[in-house]
Amino acid sequence: MKKLLLLFLLCSVGNAALMEGKVYGKRQAELLKAEFGAGGLVAVAMRGDQALDAMIALAIQKLRDAGKGDYADNAESDYGTYYHGYLTRMHLMRDIGDHAPLLQWLADFYNYIEGVLGVKTCKSLHLSDIKTFNFAVPVVFHPCTFPMDNVKGTKEQEYQRHFAMGAVYDGLIPVIVYWVVDIACMIATYGTSAGGVCGIAADAAEYLMAHFIAPPLSNRIYESQNCPVGMTIKTGDLWWDNVTSPFFRKAK
Repeated sequence: MKKLLLLFLLCSVGNAALMEGKVYGKRQAELLKAEFGAGGLVAVAMRGDQALDAMIALAIQKLRDAGKGDYADNAESDYGTYYHGYLTRMHLMRDIGDHAPLLQWLADFYNYIEGVLGVKTCKSLHLSDIKTFNFAVPVVFHPCTFPMDNVKGTKEQEYQRHFAMGAVYDGLIPVIVYWVVDIACMIATYGTSAGGVCGIAADAAEYLMAHFIAPPLSNRIYESQNCPVGMTIKTGDLWWDNVTSPFFRKAK
């Protein structure tokens, strides 16, 4: 009798867990349906990257369990550095980062950091500003001659992405504003307890610049250059492609 009662209880618990699991799964499916409907392929790409991260993490753990730690470590490092967030980058074109960098060493350095920490953490710490600075300078300072490199849209739109704000990263001007405001605030509040407001102030200034001030300013600056229609040059013909210093990217 006790065994039958125990079996009944176990079955009841199992059925309850099964029902709860089904309800949770249905609820999550509905939430994802709404998310994909609102976000389109961008949302699909981001969730796809999340799924691939989980697959790779499981595979690497199983490799370690099987005694293949060295291979697992190399694979984990390669995936984190080069392929983490691949679908999102592919779909969004990342905007800032789709042209040749100012310094290849700086590009490799940041890619490693982002591979280890992830895009969200790099953005929250403003480490992603390294990428913005490295890739936006060649575009912002050469509005008429930067190469489009098969990027969709007009040169003026691409210029604004690097000047004001891209799909993932902030543009050059908001990044400069953030650090200028932060440094000035830290100096002004040095030795006081008010230093904690500096990050807030810098974030606010950056947000205002990226969303409201920089976009129209970008258009005015671009239009003031009177760039000939269709004027462009191919990657490899720019000054930073031919600098001989080992700290700069050499022409391929």
